[in-house]
Amino acid sequence: MNCKLSLSLRKLLPLLIFNITCFYASAQAQEVKMPDSTRKLLDTVFNIIHSESLNRDSINWDTLKKEVYQKAINAKKVTDIIPAVRCMFDQLHDNHSAIVYKGVQYGEHKPRQQFSKELLAQINAIGLPKLKVKILDNNYGYVLIPSI
Repeated sequence: MNCKLSLSLRKLLPLLIFNITCFYASAQAQEVKMPDSTRKLLDTVFNIIHSESLNRDSINWDTLKKEVYQKAINAKKVTDIIPAVRCMFDQLHDNHSAIVYKGVQYGEHKPRQQFSKELLAQINAIGLPKLKVKILDNNYGYVLIPSI
């Protein structure tokens, strides 16, 4: 019986090795397929946002990383990862952060409220105050920034 078992294992061993190889190749195919330079940029952006974001403690980073890299799975060039970067900012609800690439700013993709022409005309007619900087009570700094 040992001889038969040994013979069966010898026949099954190549099949087992083939299946393991196919499984490994399939797992590799599931990974993000992007050029090294694009992958490195996405890794860098992700790591910086992960370590520096004000809202970093409110996120499940493992889940977010899977989502972000899935969005970038077919990225061939730098601009192809923009949807993935926006996804990060959207999840963080962070409208104070952005990355700038070739002069274009990318951050949380949220349309801003547009003011009516009438309201803008009224504001312009009144005139905006200029920047003011004062020391109050010899103790407090006061800065008025009208555009904000």
